[in-house]
Amino acid sequence: PAVLPLIAAVAGDAPEVRNAAVRALEQIGEPAIEPLTYALLHDERYEVRRRALEVLGRIGASHAVEALINALNDSDEGVQINAVRHLGSFRDKRAVEPLIEVLNTREALGLRRAAILNLSEIGDIKAVPALIHSLDEPSLRDAASSALVHLGRDAIEPCIRLLHAPETSPEVDEIVWDVLAQVGVGARPEEESMVGLASTYARLHDKSLSPAEILALVDHLDWWEYGPEIHKSLETAHALAAARDLATISEQGEHFDWLTERGEWLRPYVKEVLWRFKDVVENIK
Repeated sequence: PAVLPLIAAVAGDAPEVRNAAVRALEQIGEPAIEPLTYALLHDERYEVRRRALEVLGRIGASHAVEALINALNDSDEGVQINAVRHLGSFRDKRAVEPLIEVLNTREALGLRRAAILNLSEIGDIKAVPALIHSLDEPSLRDAASSALVHLGRDAIEPCIRLLHAPETSPEVDEIVWDVLAQVGVGARPEEESMVGLASTYARLHDKSLSPAEILALVDHLDWWEYGPEIHKSLETAHALAAARDLATISEQGEHFDWLTERGEWLRPYVKEVLWRFKDVVENIK
């Protein structure tokens, strides 16, 4: 019962009274969670809901997470943003899907940016597709790219897939190259690891590299599922580019033998092009 007057006091006009009530509720701890949760979900005064949420966040009990998730649908945007912030600080996986929904469905820019920031704080790989999708929106790009860097190795392969997608815009391409460069900082391209892969791709963005230097870089990627595809396709393209006449082109058939060995492709459109070139070489023969 002593909790209820304190909850009412957190919405008072006097700052010293509000602060004293907040400190008292924090000291009470878990016994205050149920009445605070009720106030958060049902009190008509947004000031009370905001303060109740603030205290719940400071108490930090994991069973307050559901109340904070419900607060994402509060009519007051301030309550919503604070709920997002505290869910991120709890780093509870239960908050991932609700925060993704906020990012994907809400209109308020501040709320969506807060969702991105706190999804990165939770650090769950399930957030990566939504963060990748957010790169298409100029107003969210800086927040989304920072979140992808924060997620580190979990973001590397999805970013590489985005680079190889034909529909990716040049603006997003540049952002993704930068994400990979930041994630791969300190790693060597020859490292057989995801951060080594990020470092390799960051090097591949160097437009001054010669074809031979590019082939040497990707030669280290055989450990990666799609490494042989990247290496072999570049090697085949290099051989075709070096052919000077029909007779030389007709001798390139061996460069296509590997096509039948590949299963899933990272870049199916490249597979289609190479099969067409293979048919051309066979016809020339």
